[in-house]
Amino acid sequence: MQQATIESKDGTVIKLAVGSKIAYVNGEKKTLSVAPQSPVTRIQIPLRIVSEVLGAKVDVKK
Repeated sequence: MQQATIESKDGTVIKLAVGSKIAYVNGEKKTLSVAPQSPVTRIQIPLRIVSEVLGAKVDVKK
């Protein structure tokens, strides 16, 4: 299973696995609305979880 780990400068660690709607933020389980995907050689991850965990405001405008 392919996984992605993101570490911020302040020590926050986000772990995501391709095909799983579960992410771990500093070991705490979070549920994602969509699972990360890997179409070929790269992993596409939901930007919302990364942005929110790192302190960004996420707003969806329609």
